Amino acid sequence: GIIILIIMYATAPEIETVVDDKSEFYLDLSDRNHCGYSLYARSSLDCHDVFDSLMKTDPNGNEHTGWSGFTKSCSDDDMGLYGESWEGKHDPPLKRVALTAHQELAGEKILGNYLIVSSMTSLWALDHCAQAKDV
Repeated sequence: GIIILIIMYATAPEIETVVDDKSEFYLDLSDRNHCGYSLYARSSLDCHDVFDSLMKTDPNGNEHTGWSGFTKSCSDDDMGLYGESWEGKHDPPLKRVALTAHQELAGEKILGNYLIVSSMTSLWALDHCAQAKDV
């Protein structure tokens, strides 16, 4: 039993955020095949209020808020993309608020760095592509 636990622990994917505890930051979406980012906030905050505070500015300077820039992830039964416990074990405990990826203009992805701002709180960001490679 102990050997199996050690192997499971050693092979569990390492969850690494690309942004930690910032209310304004850039996310790199210069690769058209990038799968996007998850945005997290402290689990003690109201997820819907945090979602409403989000704004994304694309590389062309256009601002996107709410559903035009993000996919809300505030489900109470959401167990997370990478296992049910990493968010709760994080210090501070986190909850996924939203997913975000490229904006499009005339059917083409807008490539470059996107400014993400929360007028309410600091956020953490997780790169889906990097996590998919580790699994």
